[in-house]
Amino acid sequence: MARQRRGKIYRQGQQNWDAFVEAGIVENDVFFDDDPIVTAHAIGKTKDTIGYCWPMDAAVAYTLASAGPNAALTSKEMVNQYTRMAAVMMSQTVGYGSITDPRIESCGHDEINGYNIEMNDVYCVGGVIKISSKTNHPDGLKAKMSDEMRDLMSFRVTKRWARKNIIESARTNKYMSILLTERMKPIKQFAEEHFGTDKWQNQTGSYGSYFKVEQTFGECAWADDPEKRCAHHSPEDYYGWAMVRKEEEGEIVPNRFVKIWNRGKGVHPVYSKWNNDMFSERRLDDCTPNRVILWDRVKRGLAHTIDEKAVIKEINAACRRMTARNFNVIRKEGVRNKATYTWKEWEWLHHLKAWIAQTSKKNRKEHDLVNGWKWTKYGSKMSYGYEIANFKWVPGKENDNYDATMDKSEQWVDGKVVITYANPPAVVDELNVYRIKSGSRYYGANYLPWTWKTKEETQQYIDFQSMLASRTNAVNSDTRSWDASTGQELLCPIELLSIEKQNVAGKIEMDMSQMPEELPSSREVFEALMWGNPQEFDAAYALLNDASKKHWDRPEIENEIEESEGEEVAIAA
Repeated sequence: MARQRRGKIYRQGQQNWDAFVEAGIVENDVFFDDDPIVTAHAIGKTKDTIGYCWPMDAAVAYTLASAGPNAALTSKEMVNQYTRMAAVMMSQTVGYGSITDPRIESCGHDEINGYNIEMNDVYCVGGVIKISSKTNHPDGLKAKMSDEMRDLMSFRVTKRWARKNIIESARTNKYMSILLTERMKPIKQFAEEHFGTDKWQNQTGSYGSYFKVEQTFGECAWADDPEKRCAHHSPEDYYGWAMVRKEEEGEIVPNRFVKIWNRGKGVHPVYSKWNNDMFSERRLDDCTPNRVILWDRVKRGLAHTIDEKAVIKEINAACRRMTARNFNVIRKEGVRNKATYTWKEWEWLHHLKAWIAQTSKKNRKEHDLVNGWKWTKYGSKMSYGYEIANFKWVPGKENDNYDATMDKSEQWVDGKVVITYANPPAVVDELNVYRIKSGSRYYGANYLPWTWKTKEETQQYIDFQSMLASRTNAVNSDTRSWDASTGQELLCPIELLSIEKQNVAGKIEMDMSQMPEELPSSREVFEALMWGNPQEFDAAYALLNDASKKHWDRPEIENEIEESEGEEVAIAA
């Protein structure tokens, strides 16, 4: 069963795309297109689709995706440097994680990987011999031993032996097993003769309670040379892909490697931590440098030597996994050796190509101003390292408040300093109309059903109301006023009528596919929509994008004159 950790579980040997890039079985480039945006998306979407997987799955996915949307490859056609290296990795002898770095030179002296162990003092209580928890005990034997016998209590063991017999042993009498070794027999015999008993306490607990244990790599010949670092006695860690030579009875077996991960029925699932530290999980992380082979140094040579049939076998297995219902990322056509495979995730490419074509048209840049239209970005988002945004044309004008001196560059040209100033970025133009509001905020307000071009024209209408009232003999409803100089009623101004300016520029937009160089300006479109005849309105309306069209209604035509079809008239000869 998998260890009880929180998180998603995986199969042994699986890794993510970035780790496979390190291994060299995939790359971050594609063959079918050199556009960096297309490449980033092709790789990014393949990476997201494939997720955590085995090496050959990643190599096949990359091979198909890199070939492009129109590629249909057989298993044999997918044999390349990537799938060859992946096939070697599928032997399970290539692992990923932290391991001793073999690239550093070693001194070659006393190169071991083990523990220095010193047995604590021995004493007797109630006719039972015990191992003390202290190096020296007041009633212990050490003080009565010869130097030669005390030396027997200190010894060195291999790490494998210590793990098996002390550190990880499940036996309760693991300390007694040490006393029964050939080396410790004189100690055991001396203690029994001295105390007059052969009874020993079956002691339990951590090994550190009865033995002083220190890890050792031996004594380094370069210990006194600060300019030298020994790969064995002062190892450094290497994190990445590596292989480990097999060792039997302390000797390295030629051309044989340790199987680092397993697959198949009965192999328990693991968490990502296991796959990120395979060597530690297999207790190979501190193996000696001479056993470690870095994958980067041998991958191409091993890829060239592997049998092509073995590569095709692993490719077919990967294709079966990726065409399965739970994965289903490649499409298969045909059967057996003639079957072809295609990467399925290509819906995004058509839309991306269209976006690139539109955004690169005439090399437009945000805030460009063309014939009263401003090139404007919206809906911006980051997609696989690139900003993907939509653009539109909105009413624009030059920025009169822009200080060009703050955005200048200096260059030496022919021995002289040439100063260039950036073009001021355009700003959104205001396309204002004026309406009359009737009423106050307290009582509520309504708008008159008309719109004017200018504030002056709007005010003129309000002023006309008083003149019209005077012409029709109106007087003030409350206190009347008489103008003696004119001999007329002096009417009060209409205080409940006020002018309100409305900017309708936000209702006028064009799609980024439009060419403003060849079209009416934004202000001309505005004029046609607001005050043009039906034909002028239709021409302007056709330029708007769908979002803007919902704000405008075509003028209703009243009293339309029906065209007469004419009457047949007999013409006399």
